[in-house]
Amino acid sequence: MSDLVAYVDGGSLGNPGPSGIGVIIDGCDDGPIRIQKWIGHQDNNVAEYLALLEALQRALDMSARALHVYSDSEIVVKQMRGEYSCRSPRLYSLNWICRKLARSLQFSISNVPREKNREANSLASKAARNRFHGNGPADLATAEGYLCQDSVALVINPFCVTRSARKSLRNTAKQSGFLNCWMIGIRICLG
Repeated sequence: MSDLVAYVDGGSLGNPGPSGIGVIIDGCDDGPIRIQKWIGHQDNNVAEYLALLEALQRALDMSARALHVYSDSEIVVKQMRGEYSCRSPRLYSLNWICRKLARSLQFSISNVPREKNREANSLASKAARNRFHGNGPADLATAEGYLCQDSVALVINPFCVTRSARKSLRNTAKQSGFLNCWMIGIRICLG
């Protein structure tokens, strides 16, 4: 697999509220991949990061050499580029995971107007609405990281992070100077 291009979007019905992600990956041998997932009760920024995380995981699974991401979320793009600092604990953990995964690829990210990201936006909206109305899959994609001085525990829904992504996260955590790295799988029951 060579170079991939992904359009990502996340959104919620309310902020926070029932949320979904939409991802379109172009450059695959079998044509574009379209992903829509319900991600539970989240805010818009978390949903945007989870869409990026999904694109990164899929690119790693497909052994891509490079990934260019288009997102309409200015905060995600600027935080991933290092132009904005990430102060929110929830966003920090997601930013950290995405940055570590991105190091495994030739990664770039660009901001795109919402009008040019309509298909990903539509997938994210459908995912949030279908689950909210009880018609969609109970697919939860959440990731939270908790950092200590010399260790990191990544609390990740095991159904959402692939084996190769978990391995990459462990390796990059150790290369970053963390002495210990734990992957903790959690299952969240939805009512």
